[in-house]
Amino acid sequence: QSTWGNLRISTQMEQPTKRARTADNELGPINPKLLDPENVKRLSEEYLTKAPYPHCVLHELTSKEFLENVKEELLQLQGHYKETDLFKVYQSPDFCNIDMNPEAAKQLTHITQLRDALYSPSFREFMATITHSGPLSTKTDMAGNVYTQGYHLLNHDDVIGTRKISYIIYLSDDDWKETDGGSLELYASVEKEGTKIPDCIPTARVLPLFNTMGLFTVVPGQSFHAVQEVYSAEKKRVSIQGWFHADTAPEGSENASLQQVKRFCDQVAGPWHSIQNPSAAVALTDDLKFLEQFGVNPVYLKPQNIHGAREQFQSQGFLQLQKFLKPTLANEAFRALVAADQLDRLGNNQYPNDHSGMLSNQWERVGPPHIQRFMMLREETDPSKADDLAKILSQLRDELVCSSAFSNFVQAITGVEVASRRVIARRFRAGLDYTVATAPDTDGARLDVSLCFVDSLDEEKNELWDSGDCGGFECYIRAEDETNPEVVAVYNHHSTDDEGVINISPVFNTITFVLRQTNTMRFVKYLAASAPGSRAEVFAEYHVVEGNDDEGATEEKSEQ
Repeated sequence: QSTWGNLRISTQMEQPTKRARTADNELGPINPKLLDPENVKRLSEEYLTKAPYPHCVLHELTSKEFLENVKEELLQLQGHYKETDLFKVYQSPDFCNIDMNPEAAKQLTHITQLRDALYSPSFREFMATITHSGPLSTKTDMAGNVYTQGYHLLNHDDVIGTRKISYIIYLSDDDWKETDGGSLELYASVEKEGTKIPDCIPTARVLPLFNTMGLFTVVPGQSFHAVQEVYSAEKKRVSIQGWFHADTAPEGSENASLQQVKRFCDQVAGPWHSIQNPSAAVALTDDLKFLEQFGVNPVYLKPQNIHGAREQFQSQGFLQLQKFLKPTLANEAFRALVAADQLDRLGNNQYPNDHSGMLSNQWERVGPPHIQRFMMLREETDPSKADDLAKILSQLRDELVCSSAFSNFVQAITGVEVASRRVIARRFRAGLDYTVATAPDTDGARLDVSLCFVDSLDEEKNELWDSGDCGGFECYIRAEDETNPEVVAVYNHHSTDDEGVINISPVFNTITFVLRQTNTMRFVKYLAASAPGSRAEVFAEYHVVEGNDDEGATEEKSEQ
């Protein structure tokens, strides 16, 4: 569903005059014991000692009855479904607008009381004292969020504008457990090339327990955090999220996670390798024989099929070929992938372990998590020490995709001339991994090629992958649409290229070709724990020779 509740908050009406409040009643429903001088002193001292960075959790923020009423009112609101590369969540309108609609204000009395108490002078002074933040402005900034199964918010540092303290008031069920997911994850930062980036694994997790308030100081390059995926199918993670603001933006905002993402454009690690004589009209006969002997489906090696596929690619800009490898080789990859997921206990709604995926020392975890997280096969793989998944993926990477025969085949079936390539083999683990949309490449178009393996062999699993509900699909989006809320803030998994979005569902033993222009960003959507298993792939990225796709040469290759 795209919304929950049916009560709207209008922002089109004139704001009424605010009622005067006295110091005696401004804290309203807030537990007065929190502001006891001894408690304030204790919280202030403990705040600075917390790892990985200063934070704390306030317990019994209000009475249980009052907060139950807040929750009931929140779930009446017309919250909207929002999904991007970074999050998947239901979100309410900003509560600062409640007073603009007298009818809504009458039905949201408890939310209004809580808002006014939180942003009262006394509570702002309390916040500033325990967090050592300095004076806080009167700006109100809060809204409700609801996370259901599979919903999440990926790693970021919250640095936008003048935000100073981030807080979350939890309205979830009393019996929330660690295995339900939805924890607030806090990440330590490490310095790399003069910039602070988050570690791949969280240092601490805070459970979303009812009537608690988690908070931390917003610091560029330090306050990295995420909302862990909600794993429970029965429980909703309900919360009020907000910020206390300063009068000015924090120092070092140029190093905030959002700015790092905008600068980062190199998701595929590794050196570029030149492709010899890319424009030469070399006969494909020997190349096609090699590919068939290796295990490529001979249907795709017939000249008439190459010609037809090329026409489709040049018309649409992308192409998918299913059952790309012969059954013997494909089944070997399938067995290795399923065995790896069983060993790591991943997929099918199992609670993931942060350290899963280290099947052998041939794998390494790739980050940083505010940009990407997945397991990558090392460039130099020792077969004698490799697990079965590493063996088959390294074989496909080194012997197939890195071969000159494959590069010639890529040019023939796409009609695109390429000059160099780089290749990685990687695994996206269910409940853990993803990439986010980063800055598009500025030095020319790219041709992306992915040979993908997922557990999609029965109808139910295939439908789940195709629905996009479990993530793991690849998304291409035009960079100029980055600020368009209709495209980015709420995009549909089945959006079309006409809307500036191409989504490609993962299918077992399928190779995908996508021509990515310089104004295009890409990402692999967070793979939920409900997925049937991991997404494994050999991914190749090619530099396209600009202004010369050498279609005549590829035509000649196909005919030969």
